[in-house]
Amino acid sequence: MSVGKLALRHVPMPRETPTSLVSRLAVRNLCPTASDFCLDVGLDWRAVIKGAAGEIDRLAALAGADRSALQRYALRTVGPSRFRIGRETGTIATIHRSRTKICIECVVESMGRHGLSGAFRSADWQLVSIRTCERHGIWLTSLPHEKFTIDNYDVARCIERHMTLLDETATNAVPSPLEAYLRTRLDGGRSASWLDTLPMHVVSRLCEMLGARMEYGSSIRALGLTEDMLHRAGGIGFAAIKDGPQALRRSLEGLRSAEVRKGGFQHAADLGVLYHWLSASRASRELRPVQQLVRSFIVENYPLDPGRVILGQAIQEPQLLSLEHVRQRLEMRPERVVRLLRQAGLHDGNLSRGISVAKVSRLEAYIQQFVTTTAAASIIGCHPGQLAQLQNAGLLVPREMEEGVHRLHRDDLDAFVRPIADLPEVANAGALRTPWKTYNYVKCSIADICRLLLDGQLKSACRLPGPPSLSAVLMDPEEVRRHLIMEAPDDPSAKDTARRLKTNQQTLHYLASQGLLSLNRRRHPVTRSIRWYVERCSLEQFEKRFVTVGVLAIELGERPGPLAKRLEALGIRPIYSVPNVSRVYQRTALAGLTIDGRGEEVPLAEAN
Repeated sequence: MSVGKLALRHVPMPRETPTSLVSRLAVRNLCPTASDFCLDVGLDWRAVIKGAAGEIDRLAALAGADRSALQRYALRTVGPSRFRIGRETGTIATIHRSRTKICIECVVESMGRHGLSGAFRSADWQLVSIRTCERHGIWLTSLPHEKFTIDNYDVARCIERHMTLLDETATNAVPSPLEAYLRTRLDGGRSASWLDTLPMHVVSRLCEMLGARMEYGSSIRALGLTEDMLHRAGGIGFAAIKDGPQALRRSLEGLRSAEVRKGGFQHAADLGVLYHWLSASRASRELRPVQQLVRSFIVENYPLDPGRVILGQAIQEPQLLSLEHVRQRLEMRPERVVRLLRQAGLHDGNLSRGISVAKVSRLEAYIQQFVTTTAAASIIGCHPGQLAQLQNAGLLVPREMEEGVHRLHRDDLDAFVRPIADLPEVANAGALRTPWKTYNYVKCSIADICRLLLDGQLKSACRLPGPPSLSAVLMDPEEVRRHLIMEAPDDPSAKDTARRLKTNQQTLHYLASQGLLSLNRRRHPVTRSIRWYVERCSLEQFEKRFVTVGVLAIELGERPGPLAKRLEALGIRPIYSVPNVSRVYQRTALAGLTIDGRGEEVPLAEAN
């Protein structure tokens, strides 16, 4: 059935909504309300309000208006609290469907030409994020809400009831770039840019929340934002992200705070209102691209415990871990974790900002390289007491695991066992004996036997099948006896040397392990017992270059303990710091210095 045209018509205003056009036609045709006009011409007023395509087509035919323009700016209900304008979607938080905003200047100009029938409503004025008029540069004015919601759509009559608003002086305002972008989207203008792939309502709220965080700080909340603040924030946020996701990422990096918040959730504190909006928004489907980008930024830059939910998704494999989580994982105190990270060369920044998973794995590997005495004894196949003899003899030297903690390193243990692995295998022992039985037979130390074994001097050495260890080694005791029964040369014994250097034999063995002294075991010509001797030439060279704290204390008339503390206060440190080993200093570091009773530096000549 063909539809006739009205005799009294109006040309739709730019971006005018269908309900606004019906209201103006009702005034033009002398109908008291838009609802009465629709009854007269056969239109369904409620269907026009809901944006029914069929009714809008009939309205276009009656008014002789462009059908596509009316359809483009019709507000349609597409779901609970969800609307569509043309190809753009919005929510109840981003589109005012029933509430009306107008530009006073635009309405006054139109009414000056057409009277009350010139009072209209533009579709872009219904967007929450559009708060100014692009033509006149003033704030839009909101009309009071009518008693019955359906009456809000009869725009001309609403303006007639509140005509005094048109006499008010509008406040000047500068339209924001976000508003210009939203109007372009509303007019159907789209490109292949990243922003154009997002729904219009997501763009508007993203710009406002990001801009609010950037402009007003992390403590601002959405409820504390006024219309003026949101307008300014929208422009700032749009300028920050208009160039795409990388621009948004750079903006997020600029929000990271230098202050670390205790108790976790540093990402929520830094991102502030933006993060709370992304977490609480019900439009999760449309927000997914933005949430994924922000989530990836949080995972890469903030410490998270496995299982922490970030923007609706549990992060099972975070890239950064908190110091507290690492402490629990390693079952250590936080300060020890920090010391181990520093010793392993992995401490390169503020640990409160998180520790990368790669660093934690490297730290665990570093810790596993150091073994306890019990584990080390099991690896090389001996008892812990026998392991202590090997350490005292300098065959196994502990390494510094952390400050003040020394343990045997797995690489040193593997190097100790490697020569044993190269020994030929035999099925049975025969006349050969294990190192322990050889020790009882020859009456020598285990360290002497191991030194001969590791130096390859025992031709009879072999091992039983299985994992290589000292317990599997076999040797001829008589061959061991022949190697160890030797007359002692004219070298001082270790006991006499320790007395001479005012130290202990453990220190001598450590010095020997560091190549500063030469020790060997020989049989005493009178007692025939095997003892440790120090080569005289190495002792003389040592005394020329170094001095023990005991000898230095006698020279200066001080006690060793207080003397060491005073030297350390002067910045003079020993050549090493190992538990149960006496301090040794380089003579060049002490040349010309002594310490008086007040702890002050005094030239050595004056002290003498």
